[in-house]
Amino acid sequence: MFDRMESKSINNSNLPLISVIIPCFNYAHFLPLTLNSLLNQSYQNWEGIIVDDGSTDNTRQIAEQYIQKDIRFKYFYQTNQGLSAARNTGVSCSIGEYIQFLDADDLLETNKLKFQIEFLQLNSDIDVVYGRVRYFDLIYPDKILIKEEYKVSGFSGGGKSLVKELVCSNITAVHAPILRKKIFLKVKTFDVNFKSLEDWDFWWRCSFQGINFQYLPAEQTDALYRVHTSSMSKDKWKMHYAELQLREKMGKHLHDPELLKLNLSILKRIKKSLSRYAWNDSIQGKSIQGSDKFKTLFRHYNQIQFLINSELVKHMPKRLVILFYYLTHSHALVKLITNKLKGDTLAIK
Repeated sequence: MFDRMESKSINNSNLPLISVIIPCFNYAHFLPLTLNSLLNQSYQNWEGIIVDDGSTDNTRQIAEQYIQKDIRFKYFYQTNQGLSAARNTGVSCSIGEYIQFLDADDLLETNKLKFQIEFLQLNSDIDVVYGRVRYFDLIYPDKILIKEEYKVSGFSGGGKSLVKELVCSNITAVHAPILRKKIFLKVKTFDVNFKSLEDWDFWWRCSFQGINFQYLPAEQTDALYRVHTSSMSKDKWKMHYAELQLREKMGKHLHDPELLKLNLSILKRIKKSLSRYAWNDSIQGKSIQGSDKFKTLFRHYNQIQFLINSELVKHMPKRLVILFYYLTHSHALVKLITNKLKGDTLAIK
């Protein structure tokens, strides 16, 4: 359940309404700049739906200030459920013909809404239009420093070509596109089981529902992606683990042998990366979020249970035994590595 706060006034513009979904969790310090980027849009027939996902900071107070300033802002509060659930709440509360996602720490350039909505109005066969994405940082409280460009595929089309593109990689950031709201009737909501890469999963499901994408870059239409230490995308373990889950999901729906092979090869590479992160964290004494994740990651857990109980590895953490077996698939090599650790001054306690 969520609490709702909005102005009672109605926008009577004849232009199509776009709903801008702004999920926020403890980002009150970033929220004003984000809301200002919406206020500064050249296209003015929008509703700004702020979804407070259980924030413990002053997000509500900031939202109230903007609701008092502008009748187009609306505020919804829900207990913390994660980014996917917050976006889903925003979509369910929206009344616009089009949807724009805008995370509470990101920005939109001034002509983005106008340019992309005009394109969708003239091209009824296109469901999603997106442009460039660039990284930014703040060097002063009121001065934005634009950094390098975010990697966007530039893909246009749908069907099998879109499926192939998405097996290779994600095609865009979540706030780069404008979507027709009606596609949610086909694709449904964001998958709340994904704590990151939920946008990639959504585009992936679009590819099986006949949704057509168009890449259309233009001046002053970029989506701006904030770079800061708390960005979810900086957590390599979390991002790789989410991609592991996504690619395992992909594998269940792929029927093309070439794409299955490609997905499997990338999946193996991701598992090796996860193993490397786990190893580095282990030798540095960092937590790797418990053995349950390793049970999920390493499919041979039950097969090597006997190793964990052996005299040879009784002083070694379970997660490392699982890790070594996964990397080597060799009992002999596991024993050699274990012996080396027991005689090494860096042996893990």
